[in-house]
Amino acid sequence: MLIPDDYLLLFDRYMAGKASEAETACLKDWIKNNPALAEWLEQQVDASASEMDPSTRHRIFGAVNRQITEVRTQPGSKRIRSGWLQLAAMLLLPLMSALGVYMYMAKPTQDAQAPYRIAVDYGQKAEVTLPDGTKVWLNSKSVLSCSTGFNTADRNIYLTGEAFFEVVPDKYLPFRVVTKDVTVEALGTSFVVKAYDEDNTVSSILIEGKVRVATPHKQVLLQPSQRLEYDKDIQETTVAPVANAADYAAWRNNELRFENESLQEIAKEIERAYAVEILFESEELARQRFTGTLNNSSLQHVLNIIAITASSNFTIKNEQIIFHK
Repeated sequence: MLIPDDYLLLFDRYMAGKASEAETACLKDWIKNNPALAEWLEQQVDASASEMDPSTRHRIFGAVNRQITEVRTQPGSKRIRSGWLQLAAMLLLPLMSALGVYMYMAKPTQDAQAPYRIAVDYGQKAEVTLPDGTKVWLNSKSVLSCSTGFNTADRNIYLTGEAFFEVVPDKYLPFRVVTKDVTVEALGTSFVVKAYDEDNTVSSILIEGKVRVATPHKQVLLQPSQRLEYDKDIQETTVAPVANAADYAAWRNNELRFENESLQEIAKEIERAYAVEILFESEELARQRFTGTLNNSSLQHVLNIIAITASSNFTIKNEQIIFHK
């Protein structure tokens, strides 16, 4: 089937998110009033369906069927006579977009395994929605990556740093967060993973649902409000309950949560959140341990709270913050 060049250009602009409202309306109108195009699209769907993996085919057709149901139940809607695809004529653009993205991702290219990568600098945070609908919040100095096969071949995410996940369930493609030492598999859930290279421990805290955590020596099925911690130095895994698991994702709202952590460990969190360097005048001071939540709306406020709690003081010298008794 031949498609006029003008409409191919319009469709390219639509797929790139650059089409104006007038151009989109023009393209929709052309598709709606072109039965031959609807028939051709149906043939393409039938032809490509066998090439899709079952989970992708299920998601695409499931989305279309939901939209068709909505159209059928709207007051005054009219059935279009020739087939389910024509029935969804007004929905053809979203369908074409879904198929276009799938075929683009599935097509072997030179860069098929090129990573999708998000890096968050010191003092910054980021929120992203992955292609499968999973929402991820990244804390300061974190890197998240996956291959372009994500959501087609697998749902493996590679993390350095700290992130909070709200995972969309998919029984065909398990969602896994892979770090250097620990792999966390979500079973439809929300959870936190903390895996900074410079830290001695890797941890995962389950907020809702279930996760399966694999360390180098064992696998653990976490329950809500449990925290797994893997010590990289001694290669030991511990699991303990926490009072309020949601507090451990409070950094999304500019809060810092600590559970029996040393001042040295707390300093790392502050350094990442504010892009500063913190030093201690004595090891004794650095080893003091604390539990609590800090509202980190300003660096000065956080430093003052720590100084009061640790019976210490601090000075700022050459862009370094030095704590001393």
